[in-house]
Formats: sequence, C-alpha cells, structure tokens
Amino acid sequence: MPSGIYRLPASDMETFVGFILHLYTTAGALLEFTPRDSLSDCLKAKRVIERTDPHKERWICRKGKLLLKTVDGKQYPVKIIMED
Repeated sequence: MPSGIYRLPASDMETFVGFILHLYTTAGALLEFTPRDSLSDCLKAKRVIERTDPHKERWICRKGKLLLKTVDGKQYPVKIIMED
C-alpha cells in the first residue's frame, strides 16, 4: 500500500497511509504517534530522538493508517485506524 494522504469527502479529516512513529511509556501505554514519509524518515527521527533524549521511553516505527485533522492549515494526528 503506497504512503500518502487521502482526503475524506466534505470533511476537514484525512486518512494517512504509511509509516508511523509511536512513543510508548515504560509501562507500555501509547503516548504519541506521528506520521512519517518513509521508513527511512521514521528510523532517522527515532535515532535522533533516542540520542538526544536519555529517558527510557520506547520508540517504534510501524506501517499503518492514521486519521488526521486539519486546523488552520496544519495537520494533526487524531486516531490510529489500523496497524500492519
């Protein structure tokens, strides 16, 4: 499935299909998720974060779908729809 953003009809919501960078707490709870353009981009962001942030959170790159909401021209991830 190709990476990309697909606009839903008559809505400010869009579907992103591609790689997602997930942030988990040490207890395993999902804190944050961010869409990335490619696996390479996702892994690069993960390396930079892990080298600059000494905390014990776990970062994982996964393929999946996100629901994005557009607010003032900027897109924000709202919900994970599916993970491969």
